[in-house]
Amino acid sequence: MIVSDCFVRSRAGRRREVDLQLSRRDIERRFRRYLNASPLELIQRERVKLVQKNLLQFELSLEEVAERSGFGDAKWMTTVFRRYAGKTPAAFRRQEILRHSG
Repeated sequence: MIVSDCFVRSRAGRRREVDLQLSRRDIERRFRRYLNASPLELIQRERVKLVQKNLLQFELSLEEVAERSGFGDAKWMTTVFRRYAGKTPAAFRRQEILRHSG
């Protein structure tokens, strides 16, 4: 999938152009029409899933989770995570710790 490829490439720090013979705006319109989200929104959702997975590694700090999940810092990760998950990464982690300890 193009979004997964973009996500992996952006995390790897490499940029590779894909010749789709469409303008950026055309691509965004098609994403919205067929997927009901922009390419950036889909990438951020994938990153939030990765944050959730990394938060289950309880020994990792939030900065380490942010770095491993493709975010520049924990503050930006928290902003995006809250937007998509409805809670902060710290609250998500506390909830999971309680769930796993009981």
